[in-house]
Amino acid sequence: MPRLRESRSWELNTFYYQLEENICNEKAYHKYVDRYFNGLGKANKNEHRIGNFFLGEGNENENHSTGLLSAAYLLRGFSFFQKKESRRWTWESPNGMTHAEIDHILTNQKWCLLDTSVVPSFRTSSDHRLFRAKIRLSRKLEKHSLHRPRGKSLVVYDENTLNEVLSKCDWQINEDLTEDYELLVEGLKSCAELASVPQARRSDRISITTKGLLEKERKQKLDPTAARLKWLVINASCRRALQEDLQRYKQKKLLEATEKKAVWKNAVGTCVTTMFHCQS
Repeated sequence: MPRLRESRSWELNTFYYQLEENICNEKAYHKYVDRYFNGLGKANKNEHRIGNFFLGEGNENENHSTGLLSAAYLLRGFSFFQKKESRRWTWESPNGMTHAEIDHILTNQKWCLLDTSVVPSFRTSSDHRLFRAKIRLSRKLEKHSLHRPRGKSLVVYDENTLNEVLSKCDWQINEDLTEDYELLVEGLKSCAELASVPQARRSDRISITTKGLLEKERKQKLDPTAARLKWLVINASCRRALQEDLQRYKQKKLLEATEKKAVWKNAVGTCVTTMFHCQS
């Protein structure tokens, strides 16, 4: 018996390892796993991948199944929808006295799973009941979830204000090097915050002239009586203007970043020199 139990444990570990590897290697956005998992128990307070609704208890395979959910970033669909007990159990014992919920639908996107339930009216020759899931595939929600948030904008500092704040700041010196470093960092952060210049959210990467050409192109495209040759000429002018504006905007941003880095280096050097004179 111990050898048989050890062999079964090895086969179970191999199965879950291969399943996890296949799920992780799959590059699809929507992933669904429909299989018999005799081991998914009730969720604890720290497990967010398993819902609160479940029929029965887990067994010795629960650690493997829960580990699969965490490793493959899956959610157990059945446990997130409240159903009657007669609409939950998926397996029946040969004597008809024992029922258990051991068949599951796993997915990696919770928002696309609308409902899960068994189909009691559909009779099969198996001891497992047929179950179904209602899913929603939305291109809009998919794009929204894949959208990368806007990165933090680069902070611009006023050179005169920064030098003035650095010279007026009370730079304290502590004998403990760790505390002295923390005081230096806090002082630099406060000075940088006071010298930062608020930036407008609207970008100036496209000039007013180019915007006028784009508006003219739009009107020509919507006008059914407009000549196609004229529209092609305006379209070519818009492309050239956009390329020039974007190139000009790129050069401007590179120049601003270089100047800002130079200003910050000079300010830090001035601060260190001032602290050195104060210490001496």
